[in-house]
Amino acid sequence: MHTLTGSVPIYYWYRQIMKNVGFIKNCTIEEIVENSFEKALKKPDDNVIHDEEHVGFNKVQSMSSPNVYYKVYGSNTQWACCTCKKAEMGDICKHQMKIFLLKNNSSI
Repeated sequence: MHTLTGSVPIYYWYRQIMKNVGFIKNCTIEEIVENSFEKALKKPDDNVIHDEEHVGFNKVQSMSSPNVYYKVYGSNTQWACCTCKKAEMGDICKHQMKIFLLKNNSSI
């Protein structure tokens, strides 16, 4: 529960202090608080491969390692699963979010 309620106010506090006082941007903190939604928006749509034979199965190419593809299963439902480490820990990852964003903008 602390994870859900603790990180969001800290993020807004950090951003407000940074704005008011003019702190130098701390890239480490920015990277930690950046969420899956923001990361998914940065992923190009071309990094997603849709499997025409298997509905709800997609591959998302890694931006840092172009030879790596993460598999997203069940994207035709509300409970998609991904093969990345973050998703395996039970979190919603940027790969799942990218598929959901594309699904809402077009028909996958």
